Amino acid sequence: MIQRTHDLAAVALVSYYFLTYSPPSLNWETLLGIGVATFIGGIIPDIDNVASPAWKHKLTPWEGKASRDFLDGHRHLSHSLLGIFLFTWVLGLLLNTIKLPHLEVGLVQLAFFLGQLSHLIADTVTIEGVPWFYPIPFKIGIPPFKFMRIRTGGWVEKLIVFPLLLAFTIWIYYSHHEVIGKFLKI
Repeated sequence: MIQRTHDLAAVALVSYYFLTYSPPSLNWETLLGIGVATFIGGIIPDIDNVASPAWKHKLTPWEGKASRDFLDGHRHLSHSLLGIFLFTWVLGLLLNTIKLPHLEVGLVQLAFFLGQLSHLIADTVTIEGVPWFYPIPFKIGIPPFKFMRIRTGGWVEKLIVFPLLLAFTIWIYYSHHEVIGKFLKI
């Protein structure tokens, strides 16, 4: 999938989770952290791809290649359950080291985790599939036959998947407007 589809999938999944299982209280710092973590989580699995948007503003010419080599190439460690847990753990270490006073680190980590999970789910329906159980060298794709899967950036993604995700996201916010109103105290 392309970046905008991953962004929307992350927003849809994280919004669905937090609006359905809303925490009893949520401060603005944590809400901002959840928003940032959602978008970063939605694209971080593609950090192993030198063409990824994550490398558009790199400091040195070798950063993308070094990252790809460290992560064992595209759609390997960063596209697995092991990678999701590892990246989420590192984020927790980082946020607990920084110690932002009102930030609920666990909720931000959860949003980051769900953002990554949405990325893997979306890529599972593409032709290449995803190595969910890396380092076991087996990629899982749904449907099981490659010819039935979606081509990244193809017309099915642009004309069917993205509009359906957008409609689902709008429905999530519409159907949970009471929760949003309570949070915003409207």
